[in-house]
Amino acid sequence: MLHGDMQTTDLWRSDNKIGIDGGAVFGGSIHGVIFDEQGIVQDIEYQNNQGPWQPDF
Repeated sequence: MLHGDMQTTDLWRSDNKIGIDGGAVFGGSIHGVIFDEQGIVQDIEYQNNQGPWQPDF
């Protein structure tokens, strides 16, 4: 699911699922996540500083 509201850029965990979509296409962030056997070790978040994606057509 792509987040278009820009209020949900954080990682989330629910019902044995992990959401890493920060809505980068809408100007949000993209996540790189490092896991080990115990779970999430590090969340590396890159903020999109160029704004929302605009198609060329």
